[in-house]
Amino acid sequence: MLIGLVVLLDVALASAAMLPVMVSLVTSIGLTTVSGRVPQAEWRWPAVVMMTCGACFGLVRVIERQRFAGTEDSPRVRVSTVIGLVTGSGVVAFVVLSLLPGSLSAESCVFGGTGVLFAGLAALFMIPPILEPLMRRTARWGDAKVGSFWHSVLALKRYRRLDAYPRVYAAVKLMIDPMFPGLADQVPDGSRVLDIGCGFGIPGVWLAVVRPNARITGLEPSASRVRIARLALGDRGTVFQGMAPNLPEGSFDVVLLLDVIYWLRDEDLRITLKKVVAGLAPGGKVVLRVLVPGGKRLFWRRVETLRGRLAGIPVSYRSRGELAAMLTGAGLRIEEISATPRNREEVWFIMGAAGLTGQAR
Repeated sequence: MLIGLVVLLDVALASAAMLPVMVSLVTSIGLTTVSGRVPQAEWRWPAVVMMTCGACFGLVRVIERQRFAGTEDSPRVRVSTVIGLVTGSGVVAFVVLSLLPGSLSAESCVFGGTGVLFAGLAALFMIPPILEPLMRRTARWGDAKVGSFWHSVLALKRYRRLDAYPRVYAAVKLMIDPMFPGLADQVPDGSRVLDIGCGFGIPGVWLAVVRPNARITGLEPSASRVRIARLALGDRGTVFQGMAPNLPEGSFDVVLLLDVIYWLRDEDLRITLKKVVAGLAPGGKVVLRVLVPGGKRLFWRRVETLRGRLAGIPVSYRSRGELAAMLTGAGLRIEEISATPRNREEVWFIMGAAGLTGQAR
């Protein structure tokens, strides 16, 4: 149970993952007791084998359901096949050991073989129906006040029982990132939103909760983050794997560039901005948040710089003047520039297309 809790960070999922262990112990002890063939010695090694098999079977089954639920590339059949083969091999191994002179006693082999068999059966036939209700994400949108505690709760429910890291990351981001709740002011309900560099889809999910008629389109280069964002957004949006300046086609009312442009080289950024302007609907807006270096290097800039070094991607920080020149040169009209509070270096640029007039829908 402790192993499952550490890996999954969820009591219900950890309990489901440890079900094969519990089933193997109950059945092996019960059957050997009923048959009168209780092992008097050498039972520890078979017990370790069957409990290890049960824990591995359960964790693999739960993680497979977490990561590939409802997707076409789900390896469910392959996982089931592997569990079946390992189960069969374990049972055969104990049968062979029972026939070898000087090996384990017959009682110990019956104890271990029974445990491995029922651990495999539990993973194959008991865990999947248990996981279905546990993994079901709520589809409640639009019934919370912007920026309220309930708003964050509903957003986090979209990551319910997904991989541990995205769940923790989403919770921490919603708690400490000052972009919330002001972001909602820039996105009217019914907007077609493009989130470039959407990551796990947290801003899009947060917006979808209070903008029930908005449609979110995300772009993210990381396949693992795309998978999480798709599961979290569900039918409220579409997430493409790719990287600027290769943007999804379509017309958008709001384009989000949140903490992303310093990952782009100057030329790629210019191309991206021109494509954003070309795809902006009449009256649409571009919402940009970017780190602008101040005097002293603050914590978040150190974090982003370290991330860039680990990924092997150079981080390009630009001054306000440099950014303003690149933005206006791409055909954007800067309507507002504001600094993020709490002594951070993030700066907001709210913009429209220079050639377009009118208000956003």
